[in-house]
Amino acid sequence: MTARLGQLLFLAYDCCSWSHLWITLNRFTSIFFPFYYGKVFSNRKTIVYVLLIWTLAICINFFEYVFIDCAFYLPNGAWNFDFKGGDACKDIEWNMFLTACIAILDMATVIKFHQYSKEREPTNSQRKKKIQRQEFFFLAQAMLQSSLFYIELVCCYNLGALPFMASPWSQFGLRTVAWVTTHAADGLITLVCNGDFRRMLSRRILGSKSDSVEELISVRTSVFRVKTSV
Repeated sequence: MTARLGQLLFLAYDCCSWSHLWITLNRFTSIFFPFYYGKVFSNRKTIVYVLLIWTLAICINFFEYVFIDCAFYLPNGAWNFDFKGGDACKDIEWNMFLTACIAILDMATVIKFHQYSKEREPTNSQRKKKIQRQEFFFLAQAMLQSSLFYIELVCCYNLGALPFMASPWSQFGLRTVAWVTTHAADGLITLVCNGDFRRMLSRRILGSKSDSVEELISVRTSVFRVKTSV
């Protein structure tokens, strides 16, 4: 029973990791290749990408559990899940590599977005200030999420493997609590750093006025507008 539950947990983890990578590629494409973005990430293709992520995660998960016997289960008397196959099933290097790729692409996107906004907008304009706020929250989201996943990996696979951290409470904190906290905080960071979500809360709870969605879209797309002259 616990092995099946662990399988579902790792399926969700894989889907989360691949989804983060795809979201990062989405933002990277919109900044570096704005004229191809509509073709690469159309609504229909985005649905295909999501289905592909889930299909890939399910196939990998099924292969690891059936053919390699990497069951993720709760041993009797233990306070945390562990792999039946030992260290060979943990893939810590791959997870850290994936997190590093996401962080690098996000940083490149932020830098490029800053260059675009600096070239296109006057220094003291209101639109410039809005773009700077977007840059700040985008950078904060990218850094916080990447740091969070790195901390979780270090806690689970490095600190949790130390001999003096073998007590049940230490294992529970470094593995189970770290795992749950990371994924709960990951979604919270996305919501907090999302300007549209913050403005919606401001309107619903505080009743304050905020920019319309059309104005926000205008701010986001203005850095890509090409001025032509006859």
